[in-house]
Amino acid sequence: MASINTVVKRKQYIWLGIVAVGAAAAIGGGLYLSDVDMSGNGTAAEQEPVPDMTGVVDTTFDDKVRQHATTEMQVTAAQMQKQYDEIRHELDVLNKQRGDDQRRIEKLGQDNAALAEQVKALGANPVTTTGEPVPHTPASPPGPEGEP
Repeated sequence: MASINTVVKRKQYIWLGIVAVGAAAAIGGGLYLSDVDMSGNGTAAEQEPVPDMTGVVDTTFDDKVRQHATTEMQVTAAQMQKQYDEIRHELDVLNKQRGDDQRRIEKLGQDNAALAEQVKALGANPVTTTGEPVPHTPASPPGPEGEP
């Protein structure tokens, strides 16, 4: 009778053999199937006749290509010019608005200066629209109790 170690070792070798045969079968099957797909496409490509392109490219073809390229460049240039004109128009509008804003700021500055002159003209006791004197802030903030 064989020892338990020998029995376990034989079972391990049997499982190793089964796994190796299975892996080899899977790899072989995959290669066979990929080869079948390749050979099927190769015969179909060989059966189609190759078109004869002799004489297709001539001066007429070249002239058409040049004309198409020229037309395409003209369209592109026209689009770029249109975009440039739109940007220039927007820039002009923004510059005009900026100028209007600057004039408004200058006018507000002049109005502010005129109002400041009116306040100075009223002297130390300016009055409100109701005729009451404008309240003044104290000369120094109040300190802790007991200090002036």
